[in-house]
Amino acid sequence: ELMIAVVVVALLASIALPTYAEYLARSRRLEARAGLLEAAHWMERWRTERGRYDDPASAGQPPSEFPWRQIPRAGEAYYTVSVVATSVTYRVTATAARTMASDVCTSLSIDETGRRGFTGSASTEEVCWNR
Repeated sequence: ELMIAVVVVALLASIALPTYAEYLARSRRLEARAGLLEAAHWMERWRTERGRYDDPASAGQPPSEFPWRQIPRAGEAYYTVSVVATSVTYRVTATAARTMASDVCTSLSIDETGRRGFTGSASTEEVCWNR
């Protein structure tokens, strides 16, 4: 009886653990998407105030006041954030780090037109941006 109980528990664990890991990855991707959209809004406010996306004091460089370095902004980083900006364009990219480095979406990005991008083994944008 004990062996049957052990087998049943092992079977349940083999099903539950991968499902839980995928759930965590999807929730962290959701957090990264939300952070990128928030960063895009910040970049638009920056341009509204200054007339350009880059730093007026250092043309071609991202704004020195850009507040995102990681997602989440406090605690363990699941994504590192970088921004590339010119006077008329920008692209904010969140690159998977630590436990998310093996995710199917290794990076997510958004630009000034709202175009979303991704890299990784995911087959479609929907996997990275809509799930």
